Amino acid sequence: MCAALGIIWFLTSLFMFSLMALVFWFWMLIDLLKRDTKDKLVWVLVFIFLNVIGAVLYYFLVYAEKQRKKRKK
Repeated sequence: MCAALGIIWFLTSLFMFSLMALVFWFWMLIDLLKRDTKDKLVWVLVFIFLNVIGAVLYYFLVYAEKQRKKRKK
């Protein structure tokens, strides 16, 4: 019985993590498509081929940098 609960907990956690990663990926993709950048096609390809890793890279290299610049103004 305890092993079954452990498996259920693990699968539920895995599902929730995957769902959060998918939401984050779409959030970064929508942000990218709204921006006027010259390298938009490159970023879209990064998103397609690297999936969540591409979204994390975009977050740290573009999104967070723009947010920091907005706060300084």
